Amino acid sequence: MWYNTRASKLLDIKYPILLGPFGGGLSNVELTALVSNMGGLGALGAYTLSAQEIYDFDRKFKAASDQS
Repeated sequence: MWYNTRASKLLDIKYPILLGPFGGGLSNVELTALVSNMGGLGALGAYTLSAQEIYDFDRKFKAASDQS
C-alpha cells in the first residue's frame, strides 16, 4: 500500500503523515492527539512554551492519545 514507507516504519506510525508543529499557540492537545490516534505523527510547536507548559501538554496528550 502507499502508506507502507520507510518513514512510517521508522517512526512506528501507520501513515507517513506529519502534523506540522505549529508554534505560537496554534498547536493544541486535541489536534495533536487526533492526528496521532488516526495513525499519523502528531507534533507540538513548543518553542514558545515554558518547561511547565510542556510538562502540562505532555500530561494532557498522554490522557487524550493511545499513541504516547
